[in-house]
Formats: sequence, C-alpha cells, structure tokens
Amino acid sequence: MKDIKKLLRKDAKNILPDDRIKDSIKKELGYNDVQSSLAYAHGGERTSDGKRKIIISVCAAALAVVLILGIALPLALMRSGDPTVITPGPIVNKFNNITDADSFYAYGAVSIGSIINSADNTALPSAVLTSSASRNYAESYADSRRGNDNFSSADSEEIMETVTKYMALVESLMGNGEIGGVITEGTDGYQHAMTVTYTDLLGETVSYSMMYNKTLIDSETDDGETEENYSINGVLLIGDTSYPVDGSYESETEDDETESEMSFRAYLTDDRRSFISVEQEYETETDDDETETETKYVYSVYSNGRIVEQTTVEYEQEDDELELMMTIKSGSHTETLTFKDETEHGKRILRVSGNLDGQRGNFRIYIEKGEYRYVFENGHNEGWERD
Repeated sequence: MKDIKKLLRKDAKNILPDDRIKDSIKKELGYNDVQSSLAYAHGGERTSDGKRKIIISVCAAALAVVLILGIALPLALMRSGDPTVITPGPIVNKFNNITDADSFYAYGAVSIGSIINSADNTALPSAVLTSSASRNYAESYADSRRGNDNFSSADSEEIMETVTKYMALVESLMGNGEIGGVITEGTDGYQHAMTVTYTDLLGETVSYSMMYNKTLIDSETDDGETEENYSINGVLLIGDTSYPVDGSYESETEDDETESEMSFRAYLTDDRRSFISVEQEYETETDDDETETETKYVYSVYSNGRIVEQTTVEYEQEDDELELMMTIKSGSHTETLTFKDETEHGKRILRVSGNLDGQRGNFRIYIEKGEYRYVFENGHNEGWERD
C-alpha cells in the first residue's frame, strides 16, 4: 500500500482527476458556484454547501478506491504470477543427458511417441496409426506427399501439415525441464516398465509408457577398454494403442572417450515393414586441445520397407541462445526449419525461420490450448489441432 501511495503522489497529475473532471462531477451533482440556501422552519437559512461537500467527498473517496484497485490489482496479479503468462526458461540441450542405454530408450520412447501422436493431427493416415493396421501406412503416407512436387511455391497448408507432424517432438525438446524416465517392475511377461515424461510449452506434463525386456548381449573389458551391447523389445503404449518396439545400444569406452551407436524403432504395421526409427549421429572434433561434440538424432519413416521421409534434429548455439534446427528430407525435397522460443504479449510462441526447398520464409507459431496457430508473413493465419 505504501508503494501505491508513493505512486499516487508521484503521478498525481496523471492519475487523479483534473479540474475538467471535477467540474463534470459538480454538474452531475447539480453543484455550481451560486450556492442555493435552505430555509429553517424557525427562520433563517443555511446553505447546502456543507451537504454537497459531503457528497462530493464521498464520490471522491469512491473514485480514489477505484483508482487504487485499478493499480493494486494488476500489481498483485504480477506478484502472484498470472497463469496466462508463460515465460520461457532457457532451452536445455536434452541430448547431453542421453548417456546410457536407459536414457536413450527413454528418449526414443518419448520422441517417437510424440511423432506418432502428432501424426493424428495431420494428413498422415490416423486409421493406420491408431488401430491394428489393415492398410499400409507407407503407401498412404506417400500418397499424402504426392502432388506436392513444386515446393519452390509451397503454400501455407503444406508447411503447416509438415511442421505440425513434428510439433510435439519440438515441444519435448524446447520445453522447460528434462525428459525423465522412471523404471519399475514390468507386467504381462515383460521385465521392465518405463514411464517417460516431458514438459510441453504450456508447462503441462506429457507422458508415455513402455513395457519391455532388456537383454545384455555382450560386455567386455580389456586393457581399460569397455564394450557393452544391449537390446530391448517390447511395446510402446499411446492412449489405448500399443506399438511393438525394439532397440539396440552399443557403447565403447576408452581413456575417458566414449563412442556409442543407438537405435530405436516403433512398428506401425503387423508385418513390421512400416515403422519410425530414431538413431543417434555424432561428430567429435578436437582443436587446440578443445573437444567439440555435435550430436544429432535422425528420424526415418519407412513404408513397406522403403524410406519415405527422414528428419534430422539438432541444437544450435547462436549468440548465447540455444535454438532447435530440423532438416526434413522427402524425396528430392529438403526443408530446414529453425525454432526459437519467445513470448509475445504474454503468449508462448515459436518464431520459425526456414528454407523450404530453396525458398526462405518466416512465420510464428502461437502455442495455445487445443491448437497451434500459424501466422505467416503473407497474412495467412490458421489454427491446427494440438492434443
């Protein structure tokens, strides 16, 4: 309250009523410079000035209360934290925490799970993704891309269709906090159960579950060199649907240097010829006794044993800011998208710049309850479903 009083004193001229407003109040109350008088029954008279002053004082007090509330309430909301204002924290490079088989399997489950879940909101055949496949995923997927050969003049709809399919993955990699996996004892004949969670860009928790068997294929230590080779097989649970999964993890450690090969697959059809896989790619470069490691994860969509789309995801450091870069290859077309996390008028948004088969463009994605709202430079504004 002291701060409010100081503010009122400091900006009294700008906040409190000026003479024009005061005159208006007087007119509304029937008050003017010519004072009317009231006659007493026993004679004499008194002016009505005192009574009117009381009325004016009451009105002024009421106005002051309104002004104080108008200032105090916003201050209080700011202090308590307006739930509609989502402030992005610093993006954390989640790839740095994938250091062993379990952390990789957790990442594989949540990332592929998010892609499958997002696919229901795009032109991808949701009937294939959410039921036992009676139709071929890959053929339907390929059909959804045919006729879009002229990407040099790609329109907003094509961009939104492509980006929305990966938005849940983007949220998992740009949201605050880490991707966490909790392992418990499995059921239904499986050794282990894993619940994997991440925080989306509205601060809400998203989770997926996996039941699996983990097998140590080979482990060897010789002259300070250690090799380990694991595999898993199980099911990934997304809603009421389960998808068969398998994965491998090969690790070799020598003199504090570690090399590893990781892969994880979720099968979309009963014949297992249509699936989504994720593999780790990394490059290590040493210059002036400093070692720099670049880590990428490559997602491949296979249809009937044939690759139809490949997406590479990596973090990029620019001016002390971490951004997410995505490169999508489909046939002869390549699309590169860079995502930057921002707020605008209290709304969580992603500012996206891209190179769509040689044509550069920029757009914004507003993250809202139930939808992604795309706003393009050409004025196109459209919402796409968000789970």
